[in-house]
Amino acid sequence: MRKFLMTMMLSVSILGAKAGDYDYLVLVSQPSGSAATLSSIASNGLTITFVNGNIVLTPAEGDVKSLPIDELQMMYFSDTAEGGEIVTPTIIEEALAEMESQPVEVYSADGSYCGRFDNLKAAQDALQRGVYLVKNNEKTVKITVK
Repeated sequence: MRKFLMTMMLSVSILGAKAGDYDYLVLVSQPSGSAATLSSIASNGLTITFVNGNIVLTPAEGDVKSLPIDELQMMYFSDTAEGGEIVTPTIIEEALAEMESQPVEVYSADGSYCGRFDNLKAAQDALQRGVYLVKNNEKTVKITVK
C-alpha cells in the first residue's frame, strides 16, 4: 500500500500539479480488450486511497469511484470535466509517439529514479521486467516492460 501511495505522490509531483489549482482529476482507464475512456471527478476535498488493488476516489460530495489500478493508464488535473471514449490517437498514444524520439526520465513503481534515456526504446531495452512511470516534457505514462 505504501508503494502505491508513493507512486501516486510521485505522479502528482511529476505532473507539477496541485489539486487546489484545478477543479477536476481526470482518469484515463482501459480495461483489457476495451477502448480507453476518460472520466473525471471533482478535486475539491477529494481523498485518494488504495484498497485491494483498486484506486478509490472519495469526493467531498457525490459518489465514490473505484478503479482497478491495472486499468489506470494516466491521470491528470484539469480545469474542465471530461468523459467518454477516447478517439484515436489516444492521449497515451500521442505521448508514447513523442517519447520514441525524445529523452525520457524513468521512475519505478515504488518511486525510485531509474535514469534518463535518449528515448522510450532505449529505456525499455535497459530496464528489467516491471512497471514504470516514464516522463517526457509535461507528460507521464505508465509502461510495463516484459
